This record gives sequence, structure tokens and C-alpha cells, in this order.
Amino acid sequence: MKKIIFLNLFVLILLTSQSIAQKQFTPTEEVKILGKVKSEITIKASDFKSFLQQKIKDVKILNYRGEDKGTLKKLRGIPIVELLKKIEFEVDNERFLSEFYLIFEASDGYKVVFSWNEIFNSDVGKNTFIVTQKDGQTDEKIGERIILLTPNDYKTGRRYVKNLAKIIVKRIE
Repeated sequence: MKKIIFLNLFVLILLTSQSIAQKQFTPTEEVKILGKVKSEITIKASDFKSFLQQKIKDVKILNYRGEDKGTLKKLRGIPIVELLKKIEFEVDNERFLSEFYLIFEASDGYKVVFSWNEIFNSDVGKNTFIVTQKDGQTDEKIGERIILLTPNDYKTGRRYVKNLAKIIVKRIE
């Protein structure tokens, strides 16, 4: 009898700890751009239709160890540099733009960082996308909703942000 009680207790603890460890993802409907900008901007998912979208090659998602986590297919998206053209940085002299960086944050708190130069002074900005179509489905039907993806990264999973909620602009101090 003690073994059965112990086994039931063990299973209960195991199931409870697994459910606590799983993060709840909140699908996002908009991205707020804030921080060291002259005025905060909110871009709604419905606004993405007004941007020129391009086809993105199939992307194999690799984690930090290089392990295959699946392939994203039938993709379309907006280059992030196009989306960020609306930003007016809080800077008196453009010479200092190299001191800026952007934090892309998901609704669950996951964050990735890009420098100003990566986005606006290299091909990274043209090859990092807000995904508007995945598996042939439009962004309204994608479970992760607003997705940031950098297909040219070696380990694509590192900057694969699902449910993007904020872009925080900061300056090195």
C-alpha cells in the first residue's frame, strides 16, 4: 500500500513540475517600438499588409547545439529594415547611431539583440524578417503570430522569436 501511495505521489509531483516548467505563450497582435526613440510606435499585425512582402527560402531551425528542430516552409515576410524605417532615434548626431542596439522581445520574455549596424549597415537587416506567411498560412492563422526570423544565421533557432511583442531601442552608456 505504501508503494502505491509513494508511486501516486511521485507521478503527481512529476506531472505538476512539468506543467509549471512550461511557459504560456501569448499570441501577439502588435509590436511596440520604444526606448531611445523620438516617439513610441505601435505596429499592428494588420498593418503588415501595407508593407512589401517577399518570399523566404525554406529555413531549417537549428538550436544552439546545431540540432535540427524542424523546417519552416512556404514562408513570406517583411525585411525588418523596412519595418524599422519609421523609427527616429533619439540622437543629435548620426555619427552616434553605431552606439544603438535593439532588443527584440517575445511575449514570454525571450530576447535577442541586434546592433544598429547589423540592421541598417549590413545585409542582416534585409535578411531578417517579420514572417507574414508560414506553411502557406497567413499570419492571422499562425499560432506563434508575430515571428522574427533570421534565415542566414548558422544556428537559426537563436534569433527565431515567436510572438514578438516589443522592440526596445537602447544606447550603450
